[in-house]
Amino acid sequence: MNRRLWGCVIAAALVLGTATGCSENSGSLPAVNTENPAFASITNSSKDPTSSSSKPSSDAPESTLDTKVDPALQETLDGYEDFFKEYTKYIENYKASDSAMLQAYAAQSEEISKKLENFDTNGLNAKEEIYLSDVKYRINKMLDSVKDKLPEWNDEKGEYELPFMKKMPESSRTPAFSSMPPLPELPELPELPELPSLDQLPDGSSSSSSSSKKPSSSSKPSSSKKPAESSSGGTLLDKPVSSDEPTESTTTENYSLPEIIDVSSPDTSSLITDYTRKWAYNQLNSSQKEAYARLYESASNYLGNINISDLKLNQSDIDTAYWAFDYDNAQFLTLGSGYTYSYTNSGEVVQMGIDYGRSPENVPSSEFESVTRSVINEAQRMGSDYECLKYVHDWIVNNTSYISSGPVSKSEADGPVIYGQALCEGYSKAFMYFAQSMGYECVCISGYSNGDHMWNMVKVGGSWYHVDVTWDDPISSSGPVLRHNYFLVSDSTISSDHTIDNYFSVPSAPYDYQ
Repeated sequence: MNRRLWGCVIAAALVLGTATGCSENSGSLPAVNTENPAFASITNSSKDPTSSSSKPSSDAPESTLDTKVDPALQETLDGYEDFFKEYTKYIENYKASDSAMLQAYAAQSEEISKKLENFDTNGLNAKEEIYLSDVKYRINKMLDSVKDKLPEWNDEKGEYELPFMKKMPESSRTPAFSSMPPLPELPELPELPELPSLDQLPDGSSSSSSSSKKPSSSSKPSSSKKPAESSSGGTLLDKPVSSDEPTESTTTENYSLPEIIDVSSPDTSSLITDYTRKWAYNQLNSSQKEAYARLYESASNYLGNINISDLKLNQSDIDTAYWAFDYDNAQFLTLGSGYTYSYTNSGEVVQMGIDYGRSPENVPSSEFESVTRSVINEAQRMGSDYECLKYVHDWIVNNTSYISSGPVSKSEADGPVIYGQALCEGYSKAFMYFAQSMGYECVCISGYSNGDHMWNMVKVGGSWYHVDVTWDDPISSSGPVLRHNYFLVSDSTISSDHTIDNYFSVPSAPYDYQ
């Protein structure tokens, strides 16, 4: 019996959580085009600016941003990724009556895995190679999450079977999948009673592991009119978890914690690296600041879980500390959807860790530094603070198309800078990176504007102002639009269609820039 699918076990949060919100195992396999899309016609023809809703400005610095990910290639790779999302959900919810579909899923998984492993990269540009690498990484991570549940090939039977079957005595095994009749549908389980709150649980030396996810930020304006204010009843502080971003909770006795890490002194030579000068950090209490500093050290060195048991923090404290860290720093391109944490039955959080979206090997760090340095050099040639910040604002708008779904980079600074695609989080992180690199205090702000949304506040000449680069790059049927309706504006102006709902207090912006 030979394994044909790769992977190694990762956090149990991903394994158990994948089942959350999964549908019943029924229907047919998702349609996937398994033809290798790396054919001769996939070339740098994607440089055509009409392939983006926001074509580059003629005065933008020349760079590899002239290249785009070919739509045909992206569609094929996205199809592969979507297939594995369905496959891993299917494995988590496997029922014996679905044996025929198991065979089909496993066979197609094998086929796509081989194609990705032997993918022909001839003719791909740099962005397409990075996109391919990102997709491979995420598929590997999905397969890792169900490694111990994946079907294995049985040479003797000439079919796939689940690992648990080989542990059963031969006499007690079920018939081969191909001959096994369908089983009746299982009845629905009754709803479980509501669990008691933490303060109702007895104190003890147990711990639970859970995760907090980054809020969805998917609003995008139309150029024809301002959208209505969000009618959502929830708040960003609730951080609801979508069905494809699960949490996991387990209880163990006699848990062990990593050593408390030593935090390096911040590099005070630049506002990018000196977090003690950043806005959100300075809104925290001393224990929250220490948690922030350890998160910064962790992100700088791509560390796993960190011990914070000495800080005596509760979930609300670490929630504030993590999002202050996230909203202050755009230079960490490996950040993902939030953080994980462990706590005792009394509610005291003893460890937390960054839920990384990518490994350092899958982040285009050198290209990112090269492109941002080129843009910053041009911006600093401008004659005033206004023109300097306007240059990077316009550069982001002219080089970025809004997307509602896609790779992890859509929510980080390299989304606009390298890939030319982003959510509002990516727009905001890119602007903050440029602004801080040039010495301007800048922070990300969360709230609502036709849905969950993110924008920036930046300090110019001693005063704070709002900047919403996303909303200055509206989707328009008539082509790319660049405007400055939300550039360096006051609280009064931004509040006409934005509502702040942040994790920490925000600066006051009493005036529009004059």
